[in-house]
Amino acid sequence: MVRRFAHLFYAQSESCEFGWLDKSTLHAELLILFFLFLFYHAYIGLHEVVVDYVHNPILKMTTVVLMQLVIMTMTTISVLAILRITLGG
Repeated sequence: MVRRFAHLFYAQSESCEFGWLDKSTLHAELLILFFLFLFYHAYIGLHEVVVDYVHNPILKMTTVVLMQLVIMTMTTISVLAILRITLGG
């Protein structure tokens, strides 16, 4: 799906590969760091909102735990996708 979406922007080339990500591992490392900081920042912001505005302790704890699971899952999927593209798998 990502490759089909990227093909809209790179329609002039015949193959829709992520060549800029394959050229150097530095690009992949920086992109992984970006996603780690992005999801960490999202977690901190959402955590503050939940702690400040959810008053039921059981609902607060449940929401925080589910939020942690979702953020960790999204982070893992993003990092694995970047590694898969970089390593050519």
